[in-house]
Amino acid sequence: MSRKSPKVATNVVSLRPQVVASQQLSLLPIDIDACVSSPLGSADLKNIVRGRDGHYYALKSTEQHPLLPATEFLCYKLAAACGVPTPLGSLVRTQERSVLFGSRWESSMPTTSPLAQVELYEACSEALSSMLAFDVFVGNEDRHRKNFLFRRTFEDRVALVAIDFSRAFLIRGFPTDSFPVAVDSNTRTTINFLKRASLWRGPSATFTVDALRLVTADHLQHWLKEMPEYWLPKNISDDLLTWWGTDGFRRRINKTFELL
Repeated sequence: MSRKSPKVATNVVSLRPQVVASQQLSLLPIDIDACVSSPLGSADLKNIVRGRDGHYYALKSTEQHPLLPATEFLCYKLAAACGVPTPLGSLVRTQERSVLFGSRWESSMPTTSPLAQVELYEACSEALSSMLAFDVFVGNEDRHRKNFLFRRTFEDRVALVAIDFSRAFLIRGFPTDSFPVAVDSNTRTTINFLKRASLWRGPSATFTVDALRLVTADHLQHWLKEMPEYWLPKNISDDLLTWWGTDGFRRRINKTFELL
C-alpha cells in the first residue's frame, strides 16, 4: 500500500489499553505525543501516531491480531539481517502504557506516468527481487505493487522500502503454514510481472535467501527478548526456536530457491 502524508485528526483515534506483562524491556519504547487519522482506509493499518521524537509511526496491535506485532517486529529484524530495506521499526508506548509495534512513516515518491513507474522499478530492480525472495520465505502472500515505497535518497538516488508483513509469518502459522504461497497470490503475481518485464534479478534474490541461512536460533532468541513477552505465547516462540536451523528449515530454504 502506498503511503500518503497523514493529517492530524480533530477527533483523536482511540487506542484501547492492553495488558502489559511486568518485565524489563531491552528496547525503550517511544512515547506517543498525538494520534492522527489514517488516510489510507487500509484493513491492516488502523492507527498512526506522532511520537515524542517528532516522527510518525504506523501502529500494529494485538487487538488487530494477537500475533500481528510479533510478526511485524520479527519480519523487520529478519529483513534487516539479509539486506531487505524496511522503515525503522520501534516499540511505541500509549498513554495507557500499552506497548505496540510502530513502523516509522516513510513518504513515497509520486509517479506521474506509467513510464515513470517503470523507471523506478528499473532503478530498484535488485531491491525488489530481494524483497520478494524474502516474502516467499516468510510466506507473505500480499506483496503487490502498492505495498512498497520508493524514496529519493543521497546523491539523488532512488531506494526501495518494504512495508507491511501483516499477511505473513506467524499470522499464517509459520513454520507449519501452507507453503509456498499460492501461484495466484499477490506476491507470486508480482514476481511473475518482474520476470516478464525483464526486471527480475536472480542473483539478488538468491543472495537474500542465502543470507537467511546465516540467521540462527540465537539471533531469534535475542530479538524475542527485545519485544514484550505478551506479544508471543511461549509455546509459539519455543516451537519457532526449536524448528529454526533444522532439516525443516533447510527444506524451506531450498524450496524458496527453487521458486526464484
